[in-house]
Amino acid sequence: MTTQNTAELAFPRLAGVLQSFAFQNSVTALVLLNALSMAAQTYPGLMAWAQTVTGLSVAAVLNTFDWVVIVFFCFEIAARVMLGGRLFFKDGWNLLDALSTFGSLLGQSPAFAVLRVLRLVRIVRRFDSLRLIIELLIKSVSGCFSISLLMLFVLFIFALFGHVLFADTNPELFGELHTGMYTLFQITNFFKLEDVASVLVKTHPYAYFFLVPYNMLMAFVVIGFFAALLIFYIEDMDFDGLVNEMSSKAKTDAAKIGVSNTLQLSDAQCASLMQHIKSVREDLERLKSKPASTS
Repeated sequence: MTTQNTAELAFPRLAGVLQSFAFQNSVTALVLLNALSMAAQTYPGLMAWAQTVTGLSVAAVLNTFDWVVIVFFCFEIAARVMLGGRLFFKDGWNLLDALSTFGSLLGQSPAFAVLRVLRLVRIVRRFDSLRLIIELLIKSVSGCFSISLLMLFVLFIFALFGHVLFADTNPELFGELHTGMYTLFQITNFFKLEDVASVLVKTHPYAYFFLVPYNMLMAFVVIGFFAALLIFYIEDMDFDGLVNEMSSKAKTDAAKIGVSNTLQLSDAQCASLMQHIKSVREDLERLKSKPASTS
């Protein structure tokens, strides 16, 4: 018998509460309310208006609510560790939850305040469809790393070209290597391309012969690799295996707590999504295998 099963047998009521549909919805609601409170604190004018209307220190109220959320999640994670034991630490999502929650207790400095924002990532694990997309992105990290190196190499080369061509007349754009790389990054996908081009062509009419090849290489070749890589991993995924795995997981979870509909809703939605992606992939395969029509 596993450690998790032993713990659940020892604390059946606690296990039932943590895995119940009502508790999961409560956690989701707390995360969303915490997100709204964090967003509200970024608007000083709104906070001042709310304080004028209510006569209360809204900032203090929201700060107290934030601490209530932290304490609640500390107890929730402690209960999950008690039930799961070492299995809890084998899940990356659980480690992220623990880091963002207990790290918030360490202080109010910006480094620890960032950990409070990470608590909002908990909403992702509530929806299996979002977890599927994120896990797909994580799976493609190795390929994305190689493409990122290629992107940095292209930025480096063209920044040096830009420094040689435009540094004397436009030092604010290409005066130093990092300045040139930042300028080129801004005009990638034609973002701020017109602003940079209008400045350069005033003294260098040939600047278009520099900007156009860069954009063609970066926007249509390098960035296109990112999309192609994701499509490759989507086509390479074993959707039938994932659907069967999720179906068995839903049955196992339901059998463990004796409730038939506790965790099946999100699993069923995710399975439906994967079936839909699979059908789209099959349609694409049929289109690719169909001989091209001659005019």
